[in-house]
Amino acid sequence: MNGYRFTLQLVLLDFHGHTPLPGDPMADGYRSEPMGHAARVREAISSALADVDWSDPACGRVHAAESALEMCVEDEPQVRRVTVHARGTEARSMVVHLCRVLGWAAYEPATGAFLNLEERSGA
Repeated sequence: MNGYRFTLQLVLLDFHGHTPLPGDPMADGYRSEPMGHAARVREAISSALADVDWSDPACGRVHAAESALEMCVEDEPQVRRVTVHARGTEARSMVVHLCRVLGWAAYEPATGAFLNLEERSGA
């Protein structure tokens, strides 16, 4: 996944479609809702994004045009977050689509903010 102009690292969390709780989602003690078992989370991601490659069950990969996502799912009884490495000009819009469909939120640790899911930009 080299050569992409735009790189973004995100953490996806589940608030059942509600506004994320205040605070730092990366801090100990911050609680989002469980997303379910890893197999269910992979299935949900695959239902929202076409052609996700889960040949490595820990990290699904999807490529579209000039963009790619790598989605790392914890192998836990109750997954609480998915780490995403997004690359390319359409990567942000792919993540926004995924979150809208599944009712998740995307936190960007580099900025300390959640992505605006109402944004229509491709970058």
